[in-house]
Amino acid sequence: MTRVGLSSSSRTKNTFKPLIAGVSLIQNLDWLCSGVLASTASGLAGLADARSAVLLGIAPGLVAVVLWSPFLLSGRLRSLFRRLPPANSLLISYLVVGVGLAVPFVLGTVVALVRMPQAVVSNVILDTVVQIAFVYVVALPLLAGDVLPKLGVDWDSTGYGGTTWLLLVGGVVWYVVIVAVPLGFLAVLLAIPH
Repeated sequence: MTRVGLSSSSRTKNTFKPLIAGVSLIQNLDWLCSGVLASTASGLAGLADARSAVLLGIAPGLVAVVLWSPFLLSGRLRSLFRRLPPANSLLISYLVVGVGLAVPFVLGTVVALVRMPQAVVSNVILDTVVQIAFVYVVALPLLAGDVLPKLGVDWDSTGYGGTTWLLLVGGVVWYVVIVAVPLGFLAVLLAIPH
């Protein structure tokens, strides 16, 4: 049986089409598998990076928790942490709040280091630290001394007098100093020309 109108080169191409398609499929599978393996490897590296990032994120909070712990000598502040929902536990609430309050400082610094041009990193870190510190010094005492009691978390048996407010503001200022000063030093070091 002869094919009419097909040249020999056309017949050759048609003969090898399944073979060419098979080679192409193998190449595509090889490319796909290498991509999957590479993404799995980078995913595992990303997981290690994620663990490092989490550790880096909570380390300043843990340091702050340790350095802020003398404030727990006050029965009023112990009562505050004991009554904080959802745990109603001094230790758990203290760790969650202490570490959690450091996260915005750390995230602001990391974003500045990763996303900002080198020339402005120092200023961005300082701006971030100052803004978060201002919000904390104003908002956290109000939250603890005014909002929580209105929400039913009554933690001060002395009636939220002047000494309670002084204790709250002093505690927040000390916490901010503990977290902000090292970041301020980092910003200054980054501003020094190399």
